[in-house]
Amino acid sequence: MTQQAVLLAAGEGRRLRPLTLTTPKPLLRVGGKPLIHWQLERLAAVGVTQVIINLAWLGQQIREYLTTQPQLGLEVIFSEEPAPLETGGALLFARHRIHADSFWLVNADSWCPALPPLSEPAPGQVQLGMVPNPAFHPQGDFYFNSSTGQLACSASPATPNTATFSGISRFCRQVLSDQTLLECYGKHYTPGEAFALAPLLRFLIQKGRAQGLWIPQGWVDVGTPERLQALDAEFK
Repeated sequence: MTQQAVLLAAGEGRRLRPLTLTTPKPLLRVGGKPLIHWQLERLAAVGVTQVIINLAWLGQQIREYLTTQPQLGLEVIFSEEPAPLETGGALLFARHRIHADSFWLVNADSWCPALPPLSEPAPGQVQLGMVPNPAFHPQGDFYFNSSTGQLACSASPATPNTATFSGISRFCRQVLSDQTLLECYGKHYTPGEAFALAPLLRFLIQKGRAQGLWIPQGWVDVGTPERLQALDAEFK
């Protein structure tokens, strides 16, 4: 069966301006290759064979780059958004292209030495790659017990510490059902509407339908020119 991934590549990269005024963030280079190329290599290494890439801001540049590069055996499908739809809206817009029971969801603008060994999630569940809180995000995203994989939205004896969501995850396709989205958001979204993914993640965590896996080192959020430069300097 085809193993699918959704690679999020539509953001404007405002924190990386002026670099991203003329170059989309996923095409910024570290170690001689665009960020998106690194992520495609990582996805191929874990057995993904088909990647759905959403496009919006300067998306034609990403399309042109990927159509002229070897794809490591990956089939690339573009999901061209009429306007930036945020992460949740991007997934709903691409939902009709997702046929596998589960899929990887990865940000195209981060970097890591290798994708974490996330297993296929159970029906209606997700697995999230978690990292230590970076200096620019000390409060973290969720409470997390790295020994058990338990996630929570508030502190408890079982989950006393926070960690940051890496933007690397595996989703069961059922999570994107109309029923689940209605339960989470309290309204019916249609493809082409913009909405955030974070409320859905919190909803799944509260329902006990999310597990975390620790990524101990090497992950970088390439969100500013300084972090991009520092990561590139490591290769040199």
